[in-house]
Amino acid sequence: MIQRKFKDVAGTRYDTVMKEYREFLLTEEERKVPEVRSILMPLDYFVKEIPPVLYDTLSSYEGATVSLVYIIDLEVIRIVEDSLNADTVAEFKRKREAYGEEILRKTDSVTNLL
Repeated sequence: MIQRKFKDVAGTRYDTVMKEYREFLLTEEERKVPEVRSILMPLDYFVKEIPPVLYDTLSSYEGATVSLVYIIDLEVIRIVEDSLNADTVAEFKRKREAYGEEILRKTDSVTNLL
């Protein structure tokens, strides 16, 4: 940008502008978009469905590995453990894990189509 703006300006003026504005200008290295090799996508209980536009976005990162992680809030489990009996807690965990596996399975089946 500076080179275009000051292409007709003689030597020292161009150098002065470059020195004065160096901290505001991107270097060649900073202009390069870094390669994305992996994407971590955490999912939790409140994720009901992943919007299709997200798949489009993720597919734009060619060759990147997308890791899906279903997160269960330990604090919620502790509250349930303090409030209910062991069988109910085990059932709660089982349902949460099953729900997480279902979301991951749905997401995996869609991403395999991309």
